[in-house]
Amino acid sequence: PSLYWPPVNAATLMELDENQYRDMDIFALMEVGRRIRKAIQKLHREGYRYPPEVGKLLARLEAEKVPFFLGSNHEVQFVYELLDEDYPALGQWFPNERRFTPESPHVFIHKPNPEFISRVAACIGLDPSDIVYVGNSPSNDAPMVESGAQVILLDKDDHYRPEIEAPEFKEEYEQALLEHRLIVLRRPKDVADTLLAHYAR
Repeated sequence: PSLYWPPVNAATLMELDENQYRDMDIFALMEVGRRIRKAIQKLHREGYRYPPEVGKLLARLEAEKVPFFLGSNHEVQFVYELLDEDYPALGQWFPNERRFTPESPHVFIHKPNPEFISRVAACIGLDPSDIVYVGNSPSNDAPMVESGAQVILLDKDDHYRPEIEAPEFKEEYEQALLEHRLIVLRRPKDVADTLLAHYAR
């Protein structure tokens, strides 16, 4: 959370160089810590990239009147800056009521706990089984299948392929993979097709 990192960064500075920072007022130290956090957050945001196909996917879902939402583990300020300042072309598809983080009312929990998607589902008046959850992380996103949601892992560049093909992953999710409650796709178009097929049921 945003109130957590400034004092942590300030304490870290004291540990790294007590002589330089020991005479600084604690509030001045906190301000330094806040600026460090902002700089790291900016670098983190700049590391985010999304393929142009994602915009086409969202436009297609919107045209077909398929409801979609964003669920993120990041703090709400990060999500808003990412969508509204860095990627407004992406953010336009996610007005405030479509954005859910652990700071959102009635959520208060992080992925990979599958209760995250259960609580988001409750917020939008759905059962988890009504949801197709799209993520990319085997460790953070695959566990959402335990909520009853269908899970799609989009691994466009085979970044997670070693983890997805690991024996322990296949063993843990064997039943979900066999029942197609957990599927791995590599093209955003295939994700759109799967979402539309699910919504048409």
